[in-house]
Amino acid sequence: MELDIDTLKKKTNSLKKEIWKYFLFFTLINITILLILQIICLNQYYKLTVKNEINHATKVLINNKNNKNMKKLIDDLSIHKEICINIVDKKGNILETSKFYGKSCIRNKNIRENIQNSFINSNKKTKTYEFTDPHTKDKKYISAIKLNNNYAFIKASLRPMDTTARILQSQFIIITIFLLILAAISSYFIFRKIALPITQISEDAQDIANGNYDKQINIDSNIKEIYTFQEILNKAKRELRKTTELQRDLMANVSHDMKTPLTMIKAYAEMMLDLHKNSSKKREEDGKIIIEEVDRLTLLVNDILSLSKMQSNLDQLDKEDIEIVSLIESIINRFKVLSEKEEYNFIFKHNVNELIINVDKKKLEQVIYNLISNAINYVGDDKQIIIELIDDEDAIVKISDHGKGIKKEDLPYIWDKYYKSNKIHKRNKLGTGLGLSIVKNTLQKHNYEFGVDSKEGKGSTFWFKLKK
Repeated sequence: MELDIDTLKKKTNSLKKEIWKYFLFFTLINITILLILQIICLNQYYKLTVKNEINHATKVLINNKNNKNMKKLIDDLSIHKEICINIVDKKGNILETSKFYGKSCIRNKNIRENIQNSFINSNKKTKTYEFTDPHTKDKKYISAIKLNNNYAFIKASLRPMDTTARILQSQFIIITIFLLILAAISSYFIFRKIALPITQISEDAQDIANGNYDKQINIDSNIKEIYTFQEILNKAKRELRKTTELQRDLMANVSHDMKTPLTMIKAYAEMMLDLHKNSSKKREEDGKIIIEEVDRLTLLVNDILSLSKMQSNLDQLDKEDIEIVSLIESIINRFKVLSEKEEYNFIFKHNVNELIINVDKKKLEQVIYNLISNAINYVGDDKQIIIELIDDEDAIVKISDHGKGIKKEDLPYIWDKYYKSNKIHKRNKLGTGLGLSIVKNTLQKHNYEFGVDSKEGKGSTFWFKLKK
């Protein structure tokens, strides 16, 4: 498998460039936000903050208008919030004044008295004023409130923040340069920490795509996702290697299984024509062998077609209610010739005489037939095949032999096409070598549980559960 070079040429950015680009973009966005908030909107934000402080002080005074210790209250407010507070009577005479005498207070007596008289005569409970002090050129914000028979005037200065803004601007240039340098350094270390391992894994993945399954991917990274990605690729590599080996074995074994009957058909056909043309008995024997080999070849082709259909999801289930006990007995009866001629012993155990199951009859027949055939191919010296039907929550079917058994490390692979632990293909006594793979695909299609229990030197038991 090769990379699409034309598509690759269109992908101009490396992972390193992408990280730097997005990190730079993120940094510039932050710098822009800082510029807007700290410099451009500084005056507006300052005015809003001062007004909020005045409004808060106004609420405190309203809620404490009956407080006997009003002097201490207005002193505390003026000091903490840098505001000027005056309490006057109906005639405008000052009763209480806060300790704070900063720029918030109005120095011009006429202006101060005009505002006081304006509010007292308005008969309103609260009112706000804004004006520019002619002496200090500062803007003033005043909140006037009525406290029982007296009046409170809370004043604050809205002095411009131009000087502060200029200081912030000069700092902002330094901060911008610093952040850009920090972004470059950070993106480099992020690339080293995250992107570089991904780049290495990408190169290793390309090796796998090119068919190199021997190299172990081992990236030094403590990042969970990278480690997981690495392990998934290693697992995929092992599975691809196994699949490649199985495909190679399948081609070799199918070729072997097809070549053998074809060779024998040709050989016995030639014998019929050349050596046994005058002997009807010998010609009959040759003809029987030719028919047997044609049947074996037909069985192999049918198994390959069946397996291909199942794996392509072209084979649909045709379920019906069937009686399972009589079905198993009829399948065992097909092997009667082995009992008579080669002394095989088929033992059928069942704890129920009749059991109805909804299943695809033909496919279930093939499953049981293939499992019995497999047991015959690996049976022990006692030539004993045990078939069990157990009626429980589910109907359980077991096929056992007393043969050589299966190694523990080989158990996960026995359902693969033509899998053999010694990797040496030999012709089965019965079947085509595809039987267990057909069993697996059929039972999976029915959504049935299945498995195998085996001990070396003791034999194997294949089982599956039929849902009632």
